[in-house]
Amino acid sequence: MRLSPIKLFLLSSCLVAAPSVFAMTETQPSTPNAPLPDNPSLGRVILYKTGQTLQRIGNATQRGADKASDKIQQKWDNTKEFGAEKTQAVQEKANDVQQTAEKKWQQAKDVVTGNRTDTPPVPIEHGSLSQPTSN
Repeated sequence: MRLSPIKLFLLSSCLVAAPSVFAMTETQPSTPNAPLPDNPSLGRVILYKTGQTLQRIGNATQRGADKASDKIQQKWDNTKEFGAEKTQAVQEKANDVQQTAEKKWQQAKDVVTGNRTDTPPVPIEHGSLSQPTSN
């Protein structure tokens, strides 16, 4: 399994920063942006820089999420509006199709039963069932 550089950086940052969360002592600065004391240890410098980097990443992520949230909400509203318009158009078309189908069905039924109102009925001729052939 190969990790991308960004995932590797975030994973290593979390691993380095995690012990600092649990190792809070009274000697650490009370504010997160407090400068380092004179002659700090290497571990403390690394933790300080990691904390600053994570804070910058967090701020950038929050700004990006805020921008994306607005755009996503706008797109969602547009999608709902478009969906409502299409639903209404489909419903109107379905009603038209249903009315046309009912009309055609009635016309077909009238033709079969001989109840046509637009033309006079076709006269029915009665004849014998068997007629001599003249062949």
